[in-house]
Amino acid sequence: MKHMPTLLLLVALSACNKHENRTEVSVEQADGSVVATLTGPQVKTSVAGEIVEIRGGEVFIGEKSFGSVPEGAVVVYKVDAEGKELLVNGETRFLVR
Repeated sequence: MKHMPTLLLLVALSACNKHENRTEVSVEQADGSVVATLTGPQVKTSVAGEIVEIRGGEVFIGEKSFGSVPEGAVVVYKVDAEGKELLVNGETRFLVR
């Protein structure tokens, strides 16, 4: 029984690693706005006629890079009457020049 805490720690760490490699996409539309949420190393969707994609460790809208994306990050792209906003883990991203 001495090894039980170590075993539980290893199982917990293993679960964390699997969680970070998940791939999820959702697109919700309400009241004139569209919100896409993406998570994963290689994932893309279409929002208001634009392709939003995570690939090669970066986030793109069309072919324009908006910078690097850490593993397991949550990318949110919002489009409404007031404009467009790209968030990575809750922080606004701007076009990389």
